Amino acid sequence: MAEATGRDLTADELKVYDRQVRVWGLEKQKRMLQSKILFLSLDGTNSEVLKNCVLAGVGACTIVEDSIVTKENVESHFYLAPSHIGQKWSEVALKYFHEMNPRVQLDIRTKSDIQGNAESMKGYTIVSMSNQDLKFQQQMAAKCRELNIAYFYSRSCGLYGTAFCDCIEFHWSKTITREQPMFAEEGEPMDIDNIQTEQIKIKMKNCYPSFDSVCTCQLAKLRKRTKFAPALFITVQAFEQAISEGTDRTKAQIIQNIQANCAARGLDANAIVNEELIEKLMTTFDCNIGIVNAWLAGYISNSVITCVQQDEKHPPFLNMFAVDAFGSAIHQYKIGKCTQDNIGELTEL
Repeated sequence: MAEATGRDLTADELKVYDRQVRVWGLEKQKRMLQSKILFLSLDGTNSEVLKNCVLAGVGACTIVEDSIVTKENVESHFYLAPSHIGQKWSEVALKYFHEMNPRVQLDIRTKSDIQGNAESMKGYTIVSMSNQDLKFQQQMAAKCRELNIAYFYSRSCGLYGTAFCDCIEFHWSKTITREQPMFAEEGEPMDIDNIQTEQIKIKMKNCYPSFDSVCTCQLAKLRKRTKFAPALFITVQAFEQAISEGTDRTKAQIIQNIQANCAARGLDANAIVNEELIEKLMTTFDCNIGIVNAWLAGYISNSVITCVQQDEKHPPFLNMFAVDAFGSAIHQYKIGKCTQDNIGELTEL
């Protein structure tokens, strides 16, 4: 993944980030300092992810948010106050997060800057985007993959939320304990109770499918326990498709979009269409709730920081989350050809 120019931590930074350095080490904190993250939209979970990254000490963050602060924004985002209504959201956020950690370089760009300049995304380590229409998601995800940039997307809608990531390829390792019986001396019976244990490290590789392929791929057999996540993902995309196409978000239109999505996947739409879910989203799709934003952003932030640090022990999530605050549950689901493979020899520790 792309990285900004590296440098060592200053004495002041070492003092400020001392606790974090003790937790994850100096090299990982240096990688944080070398990172540059593009936050496209401050709506939904993205403000929470931005906060977590600023506090963790990323090198630079670019804010892309063209809208003006509204009363609804104030009610769902922790750092906005009634006095901010009518102001440029990006400028309010820049001032607030700069004061939170002045060592992080913050700047503002517009959505047209990003769309209109082919070179605009070069140099970023991560792109984190939230609450956008489906067509724009496809454009940004494709551009990130072309530039080898990890891509995170989230949608917060009432008491529901979804998150998707395409980290392209991520290398890490895990430690396991292996047991094997001790062999007896020649001519003596083997003692089956004499077991030797050893810890070994396995080199792993996570491969992520592209967003385009995820939008049309076959789904694993839907079981009751795992059905909610893909059903919410496809239903949310049906709303986002309607926004892209400028069609009315009627119940009939949403069901039609779901049916078309299922047909492209070779999937029975009856297994996905949930009229109760659709009706809830009809009234809450454009509504953000702070606790849902924070809950989902916690999972996203962990994986964003993992990518930035190239953490060899904790890989990013594979590759979708679905939040159901009605049921106080969060579901992880692999969608598309998302694999986790052993790629190296076992090594004794």
